[in-house]
Amino acid sequence: MADLNDVLQLTDSIGEAFHHLVKQYKQGTAVPAPSYSDRLSAFRQYVDSQITDLEKKAALLKAINSAFAESDYQRGAARQLESLLQKLFTVYGIVSILETGNEYVYPEFAELCRFNFFAFPPARTFAPADKIFGLSTGYAAMGAGEIKDGGGLWLEFTDGAAIDIAKYRGGKLGLISDVKGVNDLNIKVWVKKWDGTIDKVPMTIPAETTGFIGFLSDTILYNDVTNIEYISGGSVGDKMHIASYRWRGSPS
Repeated sequence: MADLNDVLQLTDSIGEAFHHLVKQYKQGTAVPAPSYSDRLSAFRQYVDSQITDLEKKAALLKAINSAFAESDYQRGAARQLESLLQKLFTVYGIVSILETGNEYVYPEFAELCRFNFFAFPPARTFAPADKIFGLSTGYAAMGAGEIKDGGGLWLEFTDGAAIDIAKYRGGKLGLISDVKGVNDLNIKVWVKKWDGTIDKVPMTIPAETTGFIGFLSDTILYNDVTNIEYISGGSVGDKMHIASYRWRGSPS
């Protein structure tokens, strides 16, 4: 019986392989065997060492070997990945295992499924960060704020991109400080969840601190930033923004 770790390892590996194939295809070159042979070897070793059901192990190893046996070029490799996916889905009930474990697949894996033969559930797919397959998502700028002065300090909010919930459940959102004065700044970031409800997440940007401040949550994916509320502190000219990060993994 497959467990959640099996499913994540398998789907992440396939997502990374597909990401690599797309990059090579866009460059118009053949896929150099050494660049992914090590990954596939590790993939096979994982199946061989971690999956104890002999029948399922044999089916998976056969699927992996047949899918990549003649994958010298990107188009051929991508077509063969369809065969691998179909075999994997007959071996594992991937979606039900993800639902039980409250986990998500790589966006690259979900895109491969959608491209080939069926729509993978958005509710079980985490969003990419600023790019997917080298294409900009806009998720690096999901909302921004700046402290203004006018009868007292206030925060001007600028709306940004929202994550496409037709494809993804949401992203692991983080707060970035762009310009920071001499006072600590306390804010609340209003973010939308999959069910449409809004969380108001308190965050503090320390004085004279720029760069990544922290994630809004380590356990919840959000798909939209609807407001950044000023609470206290700060200095005129303080600037910050919210960006989406990957839930796990980071294809380059």
